[in-house]
Amino acid sequence: MNLRWDQIQFKAERQTQTPKRFGVSADGRNYTNARGETGRVDYARNYNSSKGRYFRGVYDKDGNYGDIE
Repeated sequence: MNLRWDQIQFKAERQTQTPKRFGVSADGRNYTNARGETGRVDYARNYNSSKGRYFRGVYDKDGNYGDIE
């Protein structure tokens, strides 16, 4: 094509999106699923001795309950 170096233009590289982090947040109050939807984490009164913490779960936007453990 007989172009000089200063005549060549490159498409801007797409910015890499930071991967969405899912799971329980650092403060333990919110949960993010793989789709990026967040919900509040509910803690039970029952202690899970095998895990070393209280049982926990989350309600999704449809009102379904899911265990996080």
